[in-house]
Amino acid sequence: MKFLSTSFFRPLAFLGLLLVTATAFPTAHVQLDFTAEPTTSPIKLTTASLAFQKFSEVYKDVKELKDEMSEHNVETVTLDELTLPTINEEDGCHYLAYNWETCQSKIITGLLEFQPYVQFIQNKSQDASENEKTEKIYTGFQLLSQLVKPEANSSEETVLPSPTANANVLEHLKSQNEDEARLTVKLVLQGLELFLQESLRAIRNAESNGEI
Repeated sequence: MKFLSTSFFRPLAFLGLLLVTATAFPTAHVQLDFTAEPTTSPIKLTTASLAFQKFSEVYKDVKELKDEMSEHNVETVTLDELTLPTINEEDGCHYLAYNWETCQSKIITGLLEFQPYVQFIQNKSQDASENEKTEKIYTGFQLLSQLVKPEANSSEETVLPSPTANANVLEHLKSQNEDEARLTVKLVLQGLELFLQESLRAIRNAESNGEI
C-alpha cells in the first residue's frame, strides 16, 4: 500500500484527460497491465461541468454493459465474500457528512481498486460489443485515476492499492469456475454502477460548492 496526500490527486483535474479519447476503441482483447506504478502528470481541466459529463459517460458505459451481460444465464452458486469498493457515510461523499477532501480520496482509491475487476469482466466478455464496452470502461478508469501535481495544503492521506494487490485479486478471480465467474461479473457491474452513482453525486455537490 502507498500513502499519499489527497491533495496529490485532484481527481477532477485528471478527468480532462478524457477529452482525448474521442476515437473508437478496438474490439480485440488487449492485455491490461497491473504491474506498473501509477504515473503523475499535471492536467488542467477546462470546466467542472465537462468533468461531470465525462464521468457520466463512463457510468453510462457501465450501465449499458450491465444490461447487456445480464442477459446471460446465471446459475445459483455460492461465492466467497466479494469485497468491492463502496462509498459509505464515513467517506465524506454523502450530503449529511460531506467532506470533499475525504471524498475525493475515496473516489481515487475506489477507481484503482476496481481496475482488476474490470479486466476480469473483459476477459469474460462473450462478443465484440461486450469487449469494446469493457475496454472503453477500463480506459476511462485509467484516465480518471491518473495522479496529478500536488498542492501542499492537506493532511488527508489516501491509501493506494499496490500493483501486486490488484494482480492477486485478478488471479483469484481467474480461478473461479464458469458459474462463479458469471455471478461475479453480475455483482461487479452492480457494485460499479452504484459506486459511480455515488461519485457523480459527490462531484456535483463539490461543483455546486465551488470546490472544483
